[in-house]
Amino acid sequence: MNFKESKFYTVLFTFIISFIFIAVLAYINSVTKEKIAINSELFRIKSILNVMNISYSSDIDAYNKFKDDELIKKRTVKRKINGEEYSVYQSLVNNENIYAIIYNGQGLWGEISSVIAFNENIDRLKGIDFIYQNETPGLGGRIEEEWFKGQFRDEKIADIIKMTMSVQKNGDPDHENSSFDSISGATRTSERILSFINESINIMKNQN
Repeated sequence: MNFKESKFYTVLFTFIISFIFIAVLAYINSVTKEKIAINSELFRIKSILNVMNISYSSDIDAYNKFKDDELIKKRTVKRKINGEEYSVYQSLVNNENIYAIIYNGQGLWGEISSVIAFNENIDRLKGIDFIYQNETPGLGGRIEEEWFKGQFRDEKIADIIKMTMSVQKNGDPDHENSSFDSISGATRTSERILSFINESINIMKNQN
């Protein structure tokens, strides 16, 4: 019997190819791991600066401003109900104290990491941005679009009902009605964002 036609040859060939493929993937991962971590951290930094309306001219400028203890102060707040801890960033922007909280929660298809900013009295949203999300492109993934995020800039927070959601789907330009428009075809994702915001309001108003 020809060696190349034997079962042993088939198993050996499959093993060698698999080993080479795994070795190549492991090498690529080791080479790119640090760069991926740096890019991920930079994306987080930019999201925080964006919601706090702190401008930056480059990646290096963004990093330096974020690491400036005089510009941005970080602290940890604990929720009274269950003791969960959240990272909160504070900065004085245009003579106004702005607070940004990192809130991670479950979206429709995976975890969404959001940054939600408030004024000092927690009676207005200053903005929302997303560090990462796995929602459907063209549907829930549209939470990244400026028209959607723009609805939350300087949005009033109602005393009792907090934030609500409309299904008009055109973008809500009224920043006094404590409401925003959902994304067409992505009501569930929009509902999750509403939940993130209202949960963040509770945390900021009722922190230890």
